[in-house]
Order: sequence, then structure tokens, then C-alpha cells
Amino acid sequence: MKTLAKILGVLLLLIVIAAVAIPMLVSVEDLAEPIAAEVKTATGRELTVTGETSLSVFPNLSLQLNQVSLSNMPGGTRDAMVTMQQLDVHIPWMTLFSGQLSVDRFVIRQPDILLETDASGNANWNLSATEPAAAAPTQGGVALPAGFDINLGEVAIEGGT
Repeated sequence: MKTLAKILGVLLLLIVIAAVAIPMLVSVEDLAEPIAAEVKTATGRELTVTGETSLSVFPNLSLQLNQVSLSNMPGGTRDAMVTMQQLDVHIPWMTLFSGQLSVDRFVIRQPDILLETDASGNANWNLSATEPAAAAPTQGGVALPAGFDINLGEVAIEGGT
């Protein structure tokens, strides 16, 4: 019984050490760059994060990005379609291993969102990199991988215009 308690104690200690060390060893910028590249590939738009970023791994995987923006369509009235003061995402660990992504919390703070159309009627909210909204209004958008599913918990927008 003492051996089992020692093994459990060591495992618990390793988990605590990992929870403290991982955020120090993993660069959030290293995580944000591939995400921005995927956004660019899927939408043709630039996703940029100019503020501080943070990552925590306990009790769930939490990513916080500050000063986030998504570029506007070419010819838009301003450079960014969306800017936000902060994006906060919380993902339970177990969903990473289940094959089905679940987001406990997705919060956007102080967004500034511009929705507009150009002279041809193309909408800047059509995020398809290949098809303009006027050409394919029902087929525009971003294609997700086959079998991809996501469960959303709390989704909130705090403040903003």
C-alpha cells in the first residue's frame, strides 16, 4: 500500500511540475504562427496578434491572445475587418484525446467588427479564399476537414462595436 501511495505521489508531483513548466517551455508565438498560416490558407486573410499572449495548462488548456486582428477583403474601407482587445479560449484536456474538439469557453473582448460589401456586391464576411460571395452565395465559406466536429460551451462577446 505504501508503494502505491508513493507512485501516486510521484505521478501527482510530475503533473504539477508539467503544469508549471509547459507554459514556460512552449512559446505561444510558436502556436499562433501555424494558426495564422492556416487562416491565411483557408481565407486569404492575415490573422495578426500584436499584444501579449499567455498559455496555461491547468486545469484546462487556456490560450489568451491580446490585440488580435483579421484583415479585411482587398478594396475594403479599412485594413482590418475585425480587431479585438482580447481572445480567450479554454479547451478541456480530455477532448484533445477524444478526437472531437470541445471548447468550454470562447470569449471575445472589445471587438470592432466591420461588415461591408464592395461595389460588386462581394461581402467581406465571406471568408472563402477562392470564391466571391456574388458568384456562389450558398457555397461560400471555409471548408472544414471531413468528420470535423466541435462542441462549444460558453461563447461570449463582451463590449465592442
